[in-house]
Amino acid sequence: TATGDDDTEDIVLVQTEFVWPEGAARDVKLCGDWNNFLPIQMYSEGVSGFWSVVTPVPIGDHEFKFIVDGVWRISQVHPLTGEGGNEVNFRSVKGMPRSLSLLALD
Repeated sequence: TATGDDDTEDIVLVQTEFVWPEGAARDVKLCGDWNNFLPIQMYSEGVSGFWSVVTPVPIGDHEFKFIVDGVWRISQVHPLTGEGGNEVNFRSVKGMPRSLSLLALD
């Protein structure tokens, strides 16, 4: 912002891998609260049915879901939160350990 009050300057992003190992016929997208649930394309790892993507995510606790072949889905291999049909997957993203971040400054 023009006043210099932009809170986004303090956000630390961590390259984070998300996986969908439960198979799909055509397409899998990741949607999370860190980007207002905008779909992020995932990529298939061959014929195994394993899909993955690495994307920058802010440090903190995050909710996410998948769009699998056009249908909103939750994964049974990731932790869940919510109830009554409003379940989402959950992940806590942590930053680089302090000792490693100090080494990166050298």
